[in-house]
Amino acid sequence: MRTGIDHLPAAKQRELERVVAVLFEEFEAAGANATGKRAAGRVLKVVLFGSYARGGWVDEPHTAKGYQSDYDLLIIVNRNELTDRVAYWQQAEERLILQSLALLVAEWTAKGDFARLECLELLIVKGWANKDVAKYLNLTEQAVASYKFQAVGRLKEMARRAGMSLEELG
Repeated sequence: MRTGIDHLPAAKQRELERVVAVLFEEFEAAGANATGKRAAGRVLKVVLFGSYARGGWVDEPHTAKGYQSDYDLLIIVNRNELTDRVAYWQQAEERLILQSLALLVAEWTAKGDFARLECLELLIVKGWANKDVAKYLNLTEQAVASYKFQAVGRLKEMARRAGMSLEELG
């Protein structure tokens, strides 16, 4: 059994180290004001399992199938109440989602895909309906729906790879 991540490519090691660092930082922040038994809360171990641990992951984002394996992480804590997702882990999930969104925006900016960025801003930040965005940007509703579908799909994929769920996005 492997005990490290040195079998992974350097980029995957950095990505996984970033995810684990965020998990630890947000766990510490969530427990900063804890009292009683929760004050002694600790992460005992983080275990990578699944395809990345076995060395059989798939990383084919640019193929027709576009599949990428996710990171399967088991976080072992010393107290049962520390498994409360909302109290201890939700902030980490939200932070990782925001980082994923920032990567997506940076990618589109580098490609000069500003129409897609403006569309996403109106949909997500301002909460406009697809038809209103289409009218404002002089796009078809189908184009707006396609941009939205692609963005949500990419965010879900990024989140899934980080071991999170974004099913609430639809």
